[in-house]
Amino acid sequence: MFKNIKSTIAAVLALVIATTAQAEEVEVSGVVLATQNYNGGIIGVTVSEGTHIQGVLSVDHKSGVFVESFASTDAILGGNDPAGNFEGEVDLSVGYRGTEGQVSYQVDYSVFWIGTADSVQDIQNARLFVNWNREEGPSFYAAGQLFLTDDSGPGEGLAYKAGVRFEGFNLEAGGHTGLFGQDAAAASFVRVGWSGEVEGLNVAAYSQKGLADPVDDTFSVTVSYKF
Repeated sequence: MFKNIKSTIAAVLALVIATTAQAEEVEVSGVVLATQNYNGGIIGVTVSEGTHIQGVLSVDHKSGVFVESFASTDAILGGNDPAGNFEGEVDLSVGYRGTEGQVSYQVDYSVFWIGTADSVQDIQNARLFVNWNREEGPSFYAAGQLFLTDDSGPGEGLAYKAGVRFEGFNLEAGGHTGLFGQDAAAASFVRVGWSGEVEGLNVAAYSQKGLADPVDDTFSVTVSYKF
């Protein structure tokens, strides 16, 4: 189902890497992840239950401009999305990362190709991430995701969240302006989580409480390795 999409993305990334990997101003990195229960990080909606193998490949220029690709398999140890038809996902993002003092930020434009039992949905969206990384005490962060595609997936609208981190723990809440045919919800979920390094691996886990449709109660764990 994803053959043509994967070929296109692979060709673009291979060209970028081949022409810039030796240049001092470019950094190429990747992350491999195993995720139990794949949920939308900003929107809070369960994409697919079960265990998924995922990967991220990033090409970053010293100017802050980056190209990034994400891929997720279907559940490999059972589980499924609420509709029972998730077959995998491939994303491609182009954006900018910057830092001003203790504040770091990222803005990007992304297309998500999500495979279902009978089609591939292409969901276009713009995202903004902001982190206030304080040297002492808690740090704060916020994110917004503007969905631009009105004929598939969540539809048009904005999802957002904000949170606080301290000593590896974080607490966050999010909402949306009306997505998936649901009414707007100022608060659609709250999460409490933890992240840290265990035996050279990055581990993150959180428990989520759904406050409004279509967000459900869930627990998610991700183990990742960056190279």
